[in-house]
This record gives sequence, C-alpha cells and structure tokens, in this order.
Amino acid sequence: RTPLREAMYDLINEDLIEFRPRKGYRLKQHSNEEVKQIFLLRAIIEKGIKDPLFENVGSHDVQKLKNIIDDQKQAMEENNSYHFMQLDKEFHRNMFMIAKYNIFLKSYDVFHNLTILIGSKAITKQGRMKDVIQEHLDIVETIETNNKASFEEKIDKHLSMTLEALGS
Repeated sequence: RTPLREAMYDLINEDLIEFRPRKGYRLKQHSNEEVKQIFLLRAIIEKGIKDPLFENVGSHDVQKLKNIIDDQKQAMEENNSYHFMQLDKEFHRNMFMIAKYNIFLKSYDVFHNLTILIGSKAITKQGRMKDVIQEHLDIVETIETNNKASFEEKIDKHLSMTLEALGS
C-alpha cells in the first residue's frame, strides 16, 4: 500500500489527479485558463533552449529526431495514439537533452505529462497525428538549417495548433 500511496501523492503533486474525501482519486480537470497557462509555460521553456540547442546539435542528434518522427509515422499508421504521444514526449525531451538543459527538462516533463493528460483528446482528432508529424519535421528542418528565428515560430505553431485542437 505504501508505494501505491506514494505514487498517488506524486500524481497529485504533479497536478495530474486529485483526491476527494470519501470518493477517492480522479483525473484532474483543468480549466481553459489553466490549459492556456500550461501551453504558455511549455512555449517559454521550449523556446528558451534555442541557443544551447543550436550550439550543441550534431548530425547524429538530427538523425535521432528524424528516427522518432519515423516511429511516430508508424504509430499513426497503427492508430496507436498512446505510443504516438509517448514518442512526442521523447521528441521534445531529446531537444532538451541536446541543449543540456537538465533543469528545463525536469520542468518540461511535468508540463508534458499534463499536456498528455489534457491532449489525449486533441491527438485523436482527425488528421492531428499527421499534422504533428509535419510540425515536428518543420522543427527539425529549422535545426538542420540553423534557422533560429524560424525555430521559435515553428514551436509556437506546434503548440498553438495542439491548443486549437483541444478547443481551448
């Protein structure tokens, strides 16, 4: 019981679930304003890694990002939205790892976990997986061509399109 209780407390602290006395645990419902704040924070930290990302990236890093996108294509073909979203997290985490911004990565993990919880309905919308793949390809292209200005624009587009798919 103790490990389970500790895990539940961790999920509460990450704002993923909530406890209601005499009713138990349930998924946390976030208001539209909270969802917008989550995406704003993600945009800030993802664009905040731009300089170290571009300084540290190598061709093997770009290839790894492309491989993740290929895996996302496979998940899309299999209509496996859960695996697709895990790969989405891996894609974004890799950018933080390339930048060597570990504290940002920890913050990102919390926000992305919230995004997965909130965004599971967005990814199931018709065509959203295909759009995410294209948005990821666009982000990789900016990294590959060393286009820092376009990087921020592509991150903003990616997050705003997901937010729009949520209907927030």
